[in-house]
Amino acid sequence: MNKFEVVLIFNPDLATTKLTKEIEKFKTMISSESAKIINQEDWGLRDLSYNINKFKKAFYSFFQIEASGS
Repeated sequence: MNKFEVVLIFNPDLATTKLTKEIEKFKTMISSESAKIINQEDWGLRDLSYNINKFKKAFYSFFQIEASGS
């Protein structure tokens, strides 16, 4: 099994419930592919290095995953 790091970036206008739902959807997708989430950190609302679709901030969520290379 290989280890990977993933950072998800979400729209800053998302409501907390919608943000939680999107993170849970990602976790379900990872689990369905026989991968395992080792660690998860919510980094909160942070500044982007450059604007994306005119947004200056975004919600960040960090994951460490153990999965096969395929």
